[in-house]
Amino acid sequence: MGTEYKINPQAVEVTVGVRRLWTITIYPLSVGDQLKLTNEVADSIASYLDKSNALASFTDPDVDMNEEQIGSLVLFITNLLKENLEKVLEFVVDEKWQEESTDLLSMITNAQAIEIINLVFDMNFGYNLKNAKRLFEKVKNLFMTDKKESTELSQQSVNGMGTKSEISSDPSEEAA
Repeated sequence: MGTEYKINPQAVEVTVGVRRLWTITIYPLSVGDQLKLTNEVADSIASYLDKSNALASFTDPDVDMNEEQIGSLVLFITNLLKENLEKVLEFVVDEKWQEESTDLLSMITNAQAIEIINLVFDMNFGYNLKNAKRLFEKVKNLFMTDKKESTELSQQSVNGMGTKSEISSDPSEEAA
């Protein structure tokens, strides 16, 4: 029989609440939800950077942000969270908690919201970025090995050791 793998160990139970404590399960985002959310957030960030001309402040370490840019950035982040936090919570918390609470945001504190955002980020992006980097290295090494072998064969051909087809041919074919 084949080997079974459990590939959703990321679901985590957390306790949150202001006056009443709730235990909720935070699930990873589906690929579709993650793409939808990422696109919305990326569009908001791009729009902010375009309007505020703040891109240089983020990309150039020699450029310091002035007080107006810092205030604008804080306001932007606050609005971004306000606009998207409830969407994120609806995507990642268990349905039971959503049914019991009509206003998700009134049931958690700011500190809990930030912890949930960190958890969701690590669960959906941080861990996956490490895995994607590892996969990229594997693919890069595979292609670099193929390219290196091809270059070595070409070099041998140039140095008079035969053509590529002579070098790569199966010796048993020559005997036949």
